[in-house]
Formats: sequence, structure tokens, C-alpha cells
Amino acid sequence: GTPVVTPVNTASAPVVNLSKALINGNFENPEIIGYRYTPMGTGWVFANGAVIAANGSAWGSPNAPSGSQTAVLQGAGNKPGVMARHVNFDAGTYTVRLQTARRAGQIQPIKFSIDGTQIGSLIIPTSDAFAAYTTPPFTFATAGVHNLRFEATDGTGDKSTFIDAVSIFKAGSSAIKVEAEDYDAMNGILLVPTT
Repeated sequence: GTPVVTPVNTASAPVVNLSKALINGNFENPEIIGYRYTPMGTGWVFANGAVIAANGSAWGSPNAPSGSQTAVLQGAGNKPGVMARHVNFDAGTYTVRLQTARRAGQIQPIKFSIDGTQIGSLIIPTSDAFAAYTTPPFTFATAGVHNLRFEATDGTGDKSTFIDAVSIFKAGSSAIKVEAEDYDAMNGILLVPTT
């Protein structure tokens, strides 16, 4: 459906936990046993071998910091794993926060981009345990639909990065509700003001 931006009265809508700020930013839907390549019905588009993996799966991910599943981006076969989604933003300045971990000492740098423009330097997890990462701020002069994209960058060998708890934050405003353009089952995305 068409993206909708609706103001949310923060008195009646509690500020949500970071891992819940972006609907399915913790990759809990659909429920996966083991792992699934290019899963459907997630609110994200997964391509080129991108995966959702459950805790304890053959992927060897650390337990997800939010829930029991994570996204996995790998670069096997010279095709970088990709996950992306469309989000309708109001004009303003935003950051994206997420948790990342590397797979068993592997290094798989991740590029984060908005509408094809890389935001900040590559995201390179330094540990097999999940750690927080915040993108540099990015600004939209006008409201509109924009493409958020995470992409593996090293296509040599089987190197993977785990991603979980993806959240979007808007600087200096009240929380707002945003619905993803291509995911009909969503309840919305709550953006939380930064301090």
C-alpha cells in the first residue's frame, strides 16, 4: 500500500524499546527454524543469499540481542548479500541504530545507504558478540519515500555479518508513526527523538 505518516501522541503511545522501534527490525517474522535464504514476508527485501537465521542455527550466530533471530549478510560467490526496504520519512535529520556481530572471526564489511548514497564509512563488526552501531546523521529536505539498504561488500569466500535490532531515530521532534511501503501486515514504525 501507500506509505502513511501519522503523528503519534506520545502520551498515549509509549516510547518503544530500541529493538522494537522499526517493525521487524529484529527479524522475528516470519519465524524460522534453522535459517532461510531470501526470506519473504519480512517487510524487507532480501537478495543474493541474504538470510534470516535462528539462534543456535548452523550459521553460528551469537544469540540475537532482540528476540531469537537475526539477519545475515554474506558475500559468497562474488554477489553481495543485500537487505533493503522502503520507508516514508518526514523532512528532517535521522540516524539508524543497529546491533552487529561478525561470524566466527570473519570480516564482512557492510555498506549502509539511503537511495544509493552510502552513509558513513563501512560497518565492520570487531567482535563475535553483538555490539551497538549508530550511523552518522542524514537529512531529508522534504518528505518522501526512501530506500534503506544494507549490503555486504566482500564477495571473496564465505564471510558473514549478523544484523539485529535495527531502529530509526529522528532528531529533535516528537515520535511519529511511519508505515513501510511494501509490507501490508505491519503495524508501523515508531521513530523516537534523539537527545
